[in-house]
Amino acid sequence: MELRIGIIQSAREVELELPDDTDRETLLGQIDKLMAKGEGVFWATDRRGRRVGVAVPRIAWVEVGVAASERRVGFGAV
Repeated sequence: MELRIGIIQSAREVELELPDDTDRETLLGQIDKLMAKGEGVFWATDRRGRRVGVAVPRIAWVEVGVAASERRVGFGAV
């Protein structure tokens, strides 16, 4: 699953490839709670085991992609 986070006043974004077993709804719930609180650090661990932290007040936007198992390839991908 791909996770992209836009940072306020930065032209770059944080892009992570999360493990396939990451539960999308749990991840979205975590992000919602932290964004509502408006403080703290959002921590995520990518496929390689690297931990990345982003200060919640600096988050401009978040995009959560679909799991690799849900991606369709080929002519029947409609």
